Amino acid sequence: MAIDSSDQTPSQPATPVAAILPTEHRMVTVLTSPTPVRTATLTIPLSRPTSPTPSKPTRPEKPTLRRDSLNRREALLRGQEGSRRRQRWENDRLLSNPHAIPPTASDWEVRPLYPRRHVPYEFASLYDHPKFPHKVAAIPNHQAGEKMPKELKVRMKKTRGAIGLLKSLEEEVRKFVLGEQDEVKAREEEEKDDVVDDESDEEIVFISRRAKQFQLKTEKVLFESPVSDPGASFGRWLVHSIATYYGLKSWSITTGNPAKRIAYVGLKNDPKNSALVVKGIPKPLWLML
Repeated sequence: MAIDSSDQTPSQPATPVAAILPTEHRMVTVLTSPTPVRTATLTIPLSRPTSPTPSKPTRPEKPTLRRDSLNRREALLRGQEGSRRRQRWENDRLLSNPHAIPPTASDWEVRPLYPRRHVPYEFASLYDHPKFPHKVAAIPNHQAGEKMPKELKVRMKKTRGAIGLLKSLEEEVRKFVLGEQDEVKAREEEEKDDVVDDESDEEIVFISRRAKQFQLKTEKVLFESPVSDPGASFGRWLVHSIATYYGLKSWSITTGNPAKRIAYVGLKNDPKNSALVVKGIPKPLWLML
């Protein structure tokens, strides 16, 4: 049986259908959508956490002072303020000198010890000129150098009263050498001044140079003592040492009855021309003691 819709009562009005806008639809979907789940990472430390200790006021740690510390050594070297040690320490380091300049890198360069003269290149060729004053090695006028023998110096220090003996022997040697020098000079002057007069009828006798040299005193007795004297050997040793220093030859002989030991000194012969050599006189030995 069909129900007629016209029989419905007019007291129930029909509900109107509302129109839904797009913006409202979006808000509804946002409000009705489920909330997203938040994720977080969990870290577990392997070591136990250190418990924070409350900060307490502590005194600063003093450095351990050793017995021979460098600070103590430096303090001892400096000394107290105003002391003589402190003054010397400051003077050594030029601390109170206003003109002191610290060393530079050029001060540590390796330089020659001899003075260097800067010669321009254009003047360097003048050094080869024959008139340029070149340095020539000085030729010594005696063979023996003016240096006391070490053995003689040691023995003279150990022997008391030997300086007087050395002085007397050396004075005789110096007189002998000086006399020979004067005679040689005088003979050289005579040879230059000798002029032969052809008009004179006097007999002329020529004497060779070798014969003139034999007229010189070529030897001299310097020390004489009996053979039995045990202390005379030191005097003869002094004679030989003095002769070596002055470039002379010396020898000893035994003569007489009773026997005596005599020490001689004489001039040496030049091996080139067999002439007697008379050298210069160096500084006395007894002045070097």
